[in-house]
Order: sequence, then C-alpha cells, then structure tokens
Amino acid sequence: MEMMIVTDAKRPLAARPSSDARTGSASADRVRNLVPLLLLAYSMFFLSPEVRVTVAGVNLPAYRLVILAFAIPWLMISERRRVRFGLADLLIVLASVWTLVSFIDHYGYGSGFVRAMGVVIDTAGGYFVARLCIRDTSDLRLFFLLIIPGLAFAGAFMAFESLHKGHVLRPMYASIFGQLPRYSEGAVNGFNEIRLEYRYGFLRAISVFSHPILGGVLLSSTLIVFLNSGIKHWPLYLALISGLCGIFSLSSAAGIAIILSIILKVTDKFIRLVRGLTWNVIVTFTMLVGLGLEVVSNKGLLDLLIRQTLVPQTGYYRKAIWEWGLKSVEKHPVYGIGYAEYERPLGLLPSPSVDAHFLALAIRDGAFVSLAIAFSMAITIVLLGRVVGKGKGPERDMLFGLNCALVILFVASMTVTFFGESLIWFMAMIGAGASLAQCVFMPARKPPESVPLSVSVGALT
Repeated sequence: MEMMIVTDAKRPLAARPSSDARTGSASADRVRNLVPLLLLAYSMFFLSPEVRVTVAGVNLPAYRLVILAFAIPWLMISERRRVRFGLADLLIVLASVWTLVSFIDHYGYGSGFVRAMGVVIDTAGGYFVARLCIRDTSDLRLFFLLIIPGLAFAGAFMAFESLHKGHVLRPMYASIFGQLPRYSEGAVNGFNEIRLEYRYGFLRAISVFSHPILGGVLLSSTLIVFLNSGIKHWPLYLALISGLCGIFSLSSAAGIAIILSIILKVTDKFIRLVRGLTWNVIVTFTMLVGLGLEVVSNKGLLDLLIRQTLVPQTGYYRKAIWEWGLKSVEKHPVYGIGYAEYERPLGLLPSPSVDAHFLALAIRDGAFVSLAIAFSMAITIVLLGRVVGKGKGPERDMLFGLNCALVILFVASMTVTFFGESLIWFMAMIGAGASLAQCVFMPARKPPESVPLSVSVGALT
C-alpha cells in the first residue's frame, strides 16, 4: 500500500523522492531553508580549524562563526524556528546549561564562561541548526545531495595525503592563518604540530579535519545515508567514493563504520525477502549472540572484539581508559574535573586523552551532561526506529539510513571523543533525527473518482 509521510508541521509529502531531489534542482524555498546547515557543512568540509578568529578569548573557527554570525540570526527570523519541543531537545538544552555551570564552577565566571562557549556552541549550535533546518525527508535528501561536492573535496584529500604521504590542506591553511595553539588542561601551551603517523606503509590522512580518526568517522558515517537516499547515478557514486575515503584515516573506527554500513544495508534487504522477519527479531538475536559470547569466551566479549581491531594494543589501552575514567567520574560526579587531567597510572596511561566521547563528557562536565546527551540520542534512535517500522518506500529508506548513521556514530563514540567539526556533525545528525522522529506515516488519500461527462454534439451547435 502506498504511504505518505506527515511531519510535525503536518505537511504531507509524496511517498517517492521528488524529481527535484533526484535531479539536483529544487525549489528556491526548500534550498533557502537549508542554507544555514549547508554553510555549516561546507565550512567543515572546505576549511580546517586553522581558519579562525579569536574574540574575547573565545576561539572561533569558521564553523563556529557560521553558527554565531549567520545560522542563529537567520533561524531567529525564520518560520522554521517554530518546532514542537520534545524531551530530546530539553535534554540538549539542560546539558548545555550544565556544561556552562560546570566550567564556571571550575574556573570562575569570566574564565569559565569563555572556556565553555566553544563547547556550548558546537553542542547546542550543531544540534539546533539541524533540528530547525531539517523538517522532513525531502529536506534531508536534498541536504545530503547538496553536500556531495564538499564531501568529495575532503575525501579526495584524505586519499591524496595518504598515498602522497604528506599533509596538504592543514599546513597550507596554517601558513596563512597561523598554527593552532596547543592546550594543556584548558590553557594554551605552545603550538599544535600535525604529526606524521604511518600504518601499513600509508600515512594517516587528516585532510581538513581536527584528527585523522574523526575525519574518517565523519566521512564513513555518510555511507549508509547515501545507500538509502534514493539519489541516483553519478552523484550517488561520487558520494559513496567520498565516504569510503574515510578508510584513509587508517583507523578501526572508520573501518567499523564502513563494515556496519554494509551489514545494515544487506540485513535490511534480507529482512524484506523473509516473511515475518523484522529488525526487532534481528536485534534480539544479536543481543543473545553477544550474551552467549560473553559467557563462553575466556575474557569476555569486549576482549574478543578488541582482538579483532587493526591494532589490538590500542583496544586494550582504551579499555584501561574506561576503567580509570569511570573511577574519576565516581569521585567527581556532579561537575567533573574540567580540563584537569584525570587520575591514572602514568606508566599505563601516559596520555591524558580520553578516547570515549560520553566518558570524556562525564569526566570533564559531570555525569549529568554525558547521560543527558546519551539519552537524547537514544530517545531519538528509538523514536525514529518506530517511525521507520511503520513506513514503506523511499521515505522509509531515507529515515532508515539516518537512523543507521546515528547507530554507527554511537558505536564510534565508544572509541573516539568528538570535538570541533566532528562534534558539530555528531550533534547535527542527532538534531536531524529528532526532527524526523516526529514524522508519522499515513495511508495516502485516494484521489477523487472522476465523474464521466457526456456532451451531445447538438448541445455544442
């Protein structure tokens, strides 16, 4: 049965992708509504963090400038500022406020406010720009179609740098705008040097991103969306190649994202061929298999998974980070420890880096911030999954692709800490999901039957 999707604004959409979205030409109104999010995306895919200004002590890379100087003012006067506020939105607001309060508690009103602003802009700004710009599946499809050139640019330099064995874009921007400062416990301590790291004879490419792993995850997370987008021909091929370029980060996180994208797409196709098989059955079966492996394996499921990564030593290192990081959260559960280094055995964990996003939030800002954002993401995934389960056709596939991207980003967050442009992308995907989770599929209305009309020739003479 043909379906149509109704958004929170109660605007019905055709069940199939519009011809505009497929051919790349769209109405001026729809494109104009996406401008803030498109500018934000292009500032991340074309400009590195070195392209920045500093205002009152706050470091403002290009993507933060877009949020402050353009996106927020535009959305304040736009009709799209009217949204149905939900629990996921409330949790993001509370997490942002708590982050600000925690920094003020650690560093005082002046310094605390300055240090918190970058984090708050990236977190709340990325979320709400996408939340307000993406209102239906046609918006989402068009957005991903229009960012393909930016993805291709960033992805191409990932491949070129890895094969050429030298960084290109960030050193070029640094020569123009200056090197980024290096921070230690939140204070400037010299300049940030981009290291040359090699694996298997290839350079870990960084392109325009803050870190190779983050760039790889960001690019790879788009694969599953494009595979379900309904976009056709060369734009789709270019997008898929760009997403696959994330592998040139030479990180397990990007590799896992690509593998998960393929598994989720193939599984979804398989489910459609088997009567009675649903995603609920698949998820339940996967959980039972995981529980079984936990029971029968010598050291547990986590150790088994660690041994399958590209560099198992890194996996065990991250396991130790979780162990000592949770001890820090237990000791400082309310406001965390700010940018101070968490207590740990320096012989085992010489670096203060925490490669786990939600753990890092809890250590820095307190358990509430981490739990609030995690629950916001979980609520969005569950609600969006319910919408997907009730839908059919291309619109359902578009929502499925976004939800899978959220799952992939959540899995990646267990081994990486998002910051800068990757944090904005992470929060923007949650914001887009929160909007589309308010959609409902309804049976399409039948067109009115035509009434036959007979006219005699004599009546016309």
